[in-house]
Amino acid sequence: MTFSSLISGTVPHHDKYNRRPGKVTRVIQHHWADTTMGGENSLASAGRRASVNYLVHNDGAIKGQVPEEFRPWTSSSAAADNPSITIEVQNETGGPEWKVSDAARNSIARLIADIAIRHGFGSLNRTNYRGHREFASTACPGPYLYPRLQSVCDAANKINAGPTPNPAPTPTEESMWKDLKLAKLKTSPEVYVGDGLVRRHIANQTELTDISYIIKNAGGDATVLVVDEINWLGVDITPVKATISPVSTATKASSGTFTAVPEF
Repeated sequence: MTFSSLISGTVPHHDKYNRRPGKVTRVIQHHWADTTMGGENSLASAGRRASVNYLVHNDGAIKGQVPEEFRPWTSSSAAADNPSITIEVQNETGGPEWKVSDAARNSIARLIADIAIRHGFGSLNRTNYRGHREFASTACPGPYLYPRLQSVCDAANKINAGPTPNPAPTPTEESMWKDLKLAKLKTSPEVYVGDGLVRRHIANQTELTDISYIIKNAGGDATVLVVDEINWLGVDITPVKATISPVSTATKASSGTFTAVPEF
């Protein structure tokens, strides 16, 4: 029996459902045209021949009624409900607006985002997220929610896309040395220093001194030293992408060769 992990409880269904004859390909949105718990209580009644997969309250709570494997009796016809997961939502205000709370709309977005992933919808759109009025002669899901169905899709797609990554900062003279790449030409002692975005050509030891950066062999291993006139830093260039950490002033030296720098 499958429900979304987002539910906080269930409502009795009294076997008001049928086997679903095929795969789930869409969601149909309803509202229960009531600001009280009357809509939920009616659906939970054994005497009313109606049911739904999910109910969403004004405070954003989500409850399950009919498990997703089964077709609920929600949208006026078997043809409408056969491929559909159905959602009923409580109203925050009465008619004629029948407003739906922000908390409820946020929960609907979270719920259909989860459904879309588990049933392989891809992106949510107005083909796979529909309103009841598209299948029957009714105003459901109301004049407030119906024109906002696309915005609910957009919110769900944003949830599934994950957070937007922060843009990479523009390299500065200070930051470029925090992620060093060093390389030596095979045919000459010329060295390049950079961070993958900014690359500086280092032709000789004099030029290194002139720009206040010195690269040292440091005993023939894969460690070099970089100085910015104030701080000496140890740089591990194995692999080429460097990790920088402060080193003791006792490791300072005044000269060296480029033999430990990787070739390219």
